[in-house]
Amino acid sequence: MSDPSATKPAAKPKAELAFGRRVVSSQGGAKASPPRRTAEKKTARGSYEPPTFAHEEFKGDPVPFRLQGNKKMYTKTALAKRKQLSQNAEVKKAIQNIWHGIPKENGVLTKQKYFNFFMRVCKMLNPDMEFEEALQTVDADWKKDAKGKDALDESTFHDSMFEIVDHWTLDISSEEYVEFLQSLLSKMTT
Repeated sequence: MSDPSATKPAAKPKAELAFGRRVVSSQGGAKASPPRRTAEKKTARGSYEPPTFAHEEFKGDPVPFRLQGNKKMYTKTALAKRKQLSQNAEVKKAIQNIWHGIPKENGVLTKQKYFNFFMRVCKMLNPDMEFEEALQTVDADWKKDAKGKDALDESTFHDSMFEIVDHWTLDISSEEYVEFLQSLLSKMTT
């Protein structure tokens, strides 16, 4: 009787992309290298460069980060954790800091102010995205976020910003979400 494992060639690991990280999956599961973090750097002249987003470390990937996904982020457990993070005090405070830094009219974010802000965010996260595509993306987001109203209040803005941070982070943790939001705010103010 022959050994079946001797006749079968070893399974070749399959390389995939998952949120910008090269993932090699085999029978034992998937392994991903953790993203590298880049803290604020002091330049030769003494000024500071804002930190990078985690996904910026993977600019050379053949599939843009915005078009990638990770099935593990959509399990029941992961979805529940992500929903909880929307009410996390640190995450809410980080979103509130952004809200307070945005120009508004009468305490609300009008469509024009929304477009001004979110076009910057869109281009910051997707520097290779064409202007027309960014405009279409922000327009679709406005329609969804505004829900037929003329402006966003702070609560609606929170939901909109949380959706962005939830889609652009690699892990489900308050630290990761807050770091992303702080990086966004830092980049917006430099």
